[in-house]
Amino acid sequence: MNTATDTTATDKLITASEAAVLFGVSLSTYWKLINRGIAPPRIKMGSYAVRFSLADVCAAIERLKTTAAAAGSGPILAALAA
Repeated sequence: MNTATDTTATDKLITASEAAVLFGVSLSTYWKLINRGIAPPRIKMGSYAVRFSLADVCAAIERLKTTAAAAGSGPILAALAA
């Protein structure tokens, strides 16, 4: 197995719109989550294009779920209230 060329689902780069869908929020709310350090930082692909690591997005969602469970509220609500 050549790990330099093998790609798994978690190595995939996704757009902000796709990440917002995974978070279950609007695109504008997703950018707010990025600016607050809740969602993972963007990866610049050029002058204007940015992508996000699917693995990082999934990890952030799991962290939010854990935090929300402890707080007793919804994951995004808990994150935005913090």
